[in-house]
Amino acid sequence: MKTGKSPLPAKRRRHRCACYTSTFGAFVLYCRHQSLTDDLEFLDFSLRYIQLLQTKGIGFVWPVVKEEGVTEYRGLRDIHLSLYQTSAPVPNDFSEAPLTVIMGANGSGKTTFLRSIATAQLFAQAGLPVPAEAAVVGIKKRLYTHFAAGEQERGRFEEECRRLS
Repeated sequence: MKTGKSPLPAKRRRHRCACYTSTFGAFVLYCRHQSLTDDLEFLDFSLRYIQLLQTKGIGFVWPVVKEEGVTEYRGLRDIHLSLYQTSAPVPNDFSEAPLTVIMGANGSGKTTFLRSIATAQLFAQAGLPVPAEAAVVGIKKRLYTHFAAGEQERGRFEEECRRLS
């Protein structure tokens, strides 16, 4: 191996090192704020979960993602129910509006419907397919969720009232 001067002029060597250092620095900053391992584990788990659901007959589509705009789902299914029911869950349609009111009797599926929308939005923004027949997803700056530890015999509203009392 020869030792000696680099064939690159000194000015170009400095520029090349600066580019490498800034790129590496950006990567180090990313790793400090985001755990790459956690991200890869999430994607690996999600893809395995999707494969499991596909064996149960649940279809997934790649959503059309828009920077801004209305989110719409056709034939959206709840993936949580898909694991525990013998028959496929009832598909739902959803079109985002400035104000959406979801009403129904206790135990009629309001929480399940909202959970399916939130899960699909999370999957779409993570770059994963969603459990629907068709999906157009507008990117949201923030997603706020509150998922209960498990479903009880009581309704969601009754459960929240008990916690508050």
